[in-house]
Amino acid sequence: MTVVARTESAPKHFAAAMRNLVQELDKDQPIYNVRDENIRSYLKSYFGKVEESFQGIATLEDVRPRVEDLEEWLRQVRERRKQMGKM
Repeated sequence: MTVVARTESAPKHFAAAMRNLVQELDKDQPIYNVRDENIRSYLKSYFGKVEESFQGIATLEDVRPRVEDLEEWLRQVRERRKQMGKM
């Protein structure tokens, strides 16, 4: 069983309640990877390499510079392909 949940309250309080609920359903069910209050967002490359990490949930303003870099890179690729006659 995998449970992914977002909560506005402290995650550790929610984790304790979830652990109790799971144990009521199946007392032998192991519980792994209950996260604490260290919520982080990761901006990863195509192959999963972490390019940047943010405390909490990243906002659009946090990632906008990376998106603009990607758009510029895509424009350059499109232009090179055009020059090579592949478009």
